[in-house]
Amino acid sequence: MRKALLLIAIFAVIFAEEAAFAASFTQRVSELSSKAQKGDVRAQHELALTYCEEGARQNYKLAADWFRRAADKGFTESMYCLANLYMSGLGVKQNRVEAIKWYRKAAAKGHLECKNILGMMYEVGDEVNYDTEEAARLFEEAASQGHAGAQGNLARILFYGAEEVEPNPQAAYYWATQASENGDAQGQFMLGIMYQTGRGVEQDKATAVSCFYEAASQGYAEAQYRLGLAYKNGDGIARDLDAAKYWLELAAEQGHSEAASEL
Repeated sequence: MRKALLLIAIFAVIFAEEAAFAASFTQRVSELSSKAQKGDVRAQHELALTYCEEGARQNYKLAADWFRRAADKGFTESMYCLANLYMSGLGVKQNRVEAIKWYRKAAAKGHLECKNILGMMYEVGDEVNYDTEEAARLFEEAASQGHAGAQGNLARILFYGAEEVEPNPQAAYYWATQASENGDAQGQFMLGIMYQTGRGVEQDKATAVSCFYEAASQGYAEAQYRLGLAYKNGDGIARDLDAAKYWLELAAEQGHSEAASEL
């Protein structure tokens, strides 16, 4: 009897929370809809975001409609969100060409993440002409304004070089440092590679291991692999086969074939 009463109490709490959420959601949508229908672009954007929230009331189709209305009026963040929906096919038919159109419009208005995304597309020729020079230019524009992901991407392309980009390890070190300080895993990893190889900075394998650890702790598979190797070989850190196995397994679980072969 006591167990039955407990279950009733639990369900009552759950239903009360759901009812409260539904009432809150309805009120928020009502308030935003009133403003959005009158042409308030920020309300249109926030209403679209509300429809993207997880739960039974999630509606990407309505989200796409409101993002488009705000985007058509020049609201940059809505351009970016609409591009993401076209890229993923959520709420709209998947259309990568349409997505790129909106990424470009947002990038032209200074949206840093869109510049970074377009840079990555140009780097590999994904739905755009392969152009590593343009990729580096876009990365640098976003990186110069503090975008951590673009800083990491710029560090990588400058370190290794590309078809139209000369390697510049010193510049790569600068941008990897910036990215690392901003918490970017790729930047931390690239900094580790530089300290490990002595390219762009004086070689320091202990510092390399520290950089790999920072990136590996964020789930960066290549850093997990490099950290595992460092522990396995005692390279820059005391040899520890248990730690090596731990990091190599994490990388292998993410599909890193070289890590799997080391196990």
